[in-house]
Amino acid sequence: MAQKLDNFPYHIGREIGTGAFASVRLCYDDNAKIYAVKFVNKKHATSCMNAGVWARRMASEIQLHKLCNGHKNIIHFYNTAENPQWRWVVLEFAQGGDLFDKIEPDVGIDEDVAQFYFAQLMEGISFMHSKGVAHRDLKPENILLDYNGNLKISDFGFASLFSYKGKSRLLNSPVGSPPYAAPEITQQYDGSKVDVWSCGIILFALLLGNTPWDEAISNTGDYLLYKKQCERPSYHPWNLLSPGAYSIITGMLRSDPFKRYSVKHVVQHPWLTSSTPFRTKNGNCADPVALASRLMLKLRIDLDKPRLASSRASQNDSGFSMTQPAFKKNDQKELDRVEVYGALSQPVQLNKNIDVTEILEKDPSLSQFCENEGFIKRLAKKAKNFYEICPPERLTRFYSRASRETIIDHLYDSLRLLAISVTMKYVRNQTILYVNLHDKRKCLLQGVIELTNLGHNLELINFIKRNGDPLEWRKFFKNVVSSIGKPIVLTDVSQN
Repeated sequence: MAQKLDNFPYHIGREIGTGAFASVRLCYDDNAKIYAVKFVNKKHATSCMNAGVWARRMASEIQLHKLCNGHKNIIHFYNTAENPQWRWVVLEFAQGGDLFDKIEPDVGIDEDVAQFYFAQLMEGISFMHSKGVAHRDLKPENILLDYNGNLKISDFGFASLFSYKGKSRLLNSPVGSPPYAAPEITQQYDGSKVDVWSCGIILFALLLGNTPWDEAISNTGDYLLYKKQCERPSYHPWNLLSPGAYSIITGMLRSDPFKRYSVKHVVQHPWLTSSTPFRTKNGNCADPVALASRLMLKLRIDLDKPRLASSRASQNDSGFSMTQPAFKKNDQKELDRVEVYGALSQPVQLNKNIDVTEILEKDPSLSQFCENEGFIKRLAKKAKNFYEICPPERLTRFYSRASRETIIDHLYDSLRLLAISVTMKYVRNQTILYVNLHDKRKCLLQGVIELTNLGHNLELINFIKRNGDPLEWRKFFKNVVSSIGKPIVLTDVSQN
């Protein structure tokens, strides 16, 4: 899209997200306040569905989001307008990025940190339900963080009104992402109860770094086993949960929605009401630096050991489907974008007079490749904000002092081992690899691997997700980086 639109009151910056017929860009006003603006190509949208249907869906999304405005754990809706070509929606920019980008696959986060975030999630959902609104698409992609690390619920594209003026109605659209969707969505269902189910899966993923099953269908492996054990599983990884966490999760994941916990039951559960050092009286983060440190300390990629596949991977050792679709030309066009949080400009070369070692010593992303406790503690001593420890930029990136040609050769070799198709494009001082794959659940993952020369014989290799589950994208990143290994991946700032 053009960098200028008639009568658009903001300056248009970089793209940070994309959808079937929408683009999300960072925009800023004359006071330098940053917003996330969703631009919908009206011609493209109405070519994919009936114009009247699209208009009703867009109006519903906007109306329901506005209805849920004003809660600290929900992305704020500012305004919307349109011209003949574009419809745009101005939203709060979540400067902390994705929560699940900061969670280690198959590991998860500490229980008190999970409790803090889950309490904020339930506060936001409780508020939505008090307005009669069901989200219906709760999943990692739609859980963001603000500047201080507080949780924000986003994306009202599948939201629906299930209660109005004291009267409730059943919903019937089968929407949501398979790993997080309740089993009853193929029939008429209670919108509030499907949100509770999704929240239960999210809590499981927070604590264990994975979902309990690919989808809640009775004839599939993990969910079938869960049902056979009368929804009281004792096998791995359920046996890793504390009694309190086990109790609240199994209460939320009862297949019968009439027996499933309500939101009221969840927020009154002893596991959730117990105190946590991260939570203030109003529910915000009490110590952003400590919270960020705890998140970062769980992230670890051991380049001295071969990458272990997920315990539930069924396709191959990597956990990714061996049958990857080839890239189509229109796929590449759709992915011809670069995502960055917290910046409105392209990456630039470092000044030749800058001490690159000093820059790298302050980059928290390096901590995932080394014994990171000392690294994080050193940063925490000087930090005053969440983002100084837990950066808004994606952590699926690494540095290298190898030549770009050598790095690309190793990337291609690694991607071939994972049976992943790739195409390449050169843009200014960058090389961009477009990747298209399916994770172990057959869900689509799309993104780019961007190589940028920073000067000082230093390359930044950034894995940028466009579509898909953040946990699965990080798992893909770990598989590739572990395959490449040392000395291509810089693990020590003094490494030459």
